Amino acid sequence: MSATTYSSGTISVGAGSTSVTGVGTTWASAGVRAGDLLIAGTAVVPITAVNSATSITLSRGWTGAALAGANYDILMVDDAVRSLTSANALLAQLTGGTLVSLAAMASSADQMPYFTGVGVMGATALTPAARALLDDASAAAMRTTLEVPRSPAASVYGACAGSANAITVTAGLPAIAVGTEIRFRAAAANTGAATLNVDGTGPKSCRTPTGIALPVGYILTTTDTVARYDGTYWVLGREIERGSNANGEYVRFADGTQICTYSAVGAAGPIMTAEGAIWRSTEYSWTFPASFAATGNLAVNGSLRTGAAAWNKVRVTGISSASVMLFAANSNVNNFTVDFSAIGRWY
Repeated sequence: MSATTYSSGTISVGAGSTSVTGVGTTWASAGVRAGDLLIAGTAVVPITAVNSATSITLSRGWTGAALAGANYDILMVDDAVRSLTSANALLAQLTGGTLVSLAAMASSADQMPYFTGVGVMGATALTPAARALLDDASAAAMRTTLEVPRSPAASVYGACAGSANAITVTAGLPAIAVGTEIRFRAAAANTGAATLNVDGTGPKSCRTPTGIALPVGYILTTTDTVARYDGTYWVLGREIERGSNANGEYVRFADGTQICTYSAVGAAGPIMTAEGAIWRSTEYSWTFPASFAATGNLAVNGSLRTGAAAWNKVRVTGISSASVMLFAANSNVNNFTVDFSAIGRWY
């Protein structure tokens, strides 16, 4: 076959690009094939692929200036030249480094080639155990192969339903085992002892970290509750609860500890009542911002915020209140600020 040319339409190609687009071209049906030569100006570059009527790929980057809507010629070479061009392209691929590096490696059982650099390969061991892991289709299958099941302590979030004291949670767990941990957001605070039924495994009693039945309001609706199964009970953790009102601030912990604080600004005094050789005030009563469970082991302190020669006495008056009395060597018509703190148990 003698060489012919094709020049219908125009081409666009960027400098150094291998992608050529045509307008008004019919390269695919005109018989343009890999190995033909694209000629425009003084640049001549072999074609490596004809993608469509308007798209061809060059075997290397365009050596001329960028073209847009330019005239061109495609030299359609005869089969002998085409075959030689294809053979040279294949040879360039085979000797480009990757296959040469692979061919130079000595093969042996349980070895896997890998790249150590550009065009450079090495080998590493691929044991039967490694192959058994690599052919697993999922993470679950890999855990089975490794004999490392999912930790039962992994926290799983579940959808909460049921009632305040008979909670149900759907978490999609295959089974409930010792150490299974779930998280849920309750819709209502409990009003007493509660049970938890996870994934239909049956209701089981809930306990606090101290091992007792849940007190009223232990389950919060504002934060998630974490429950861990100990084989008999669901032990419920609790986020730190902080609140405030006109009587001060309080903090409640999962182990039952409660701390209350309040600054009675200018509220105590004056010190105007004679008491033998000293003077005293009337008692000022502080109502706790949150009640305690009992007066036993309930410690209350009051710090008198003044530079005057005065002191105070604080006493617990109930699970919901305490009082302070001020003293001085001389009478004092002023009122004073007392900073209160109380620590005890809320359940």
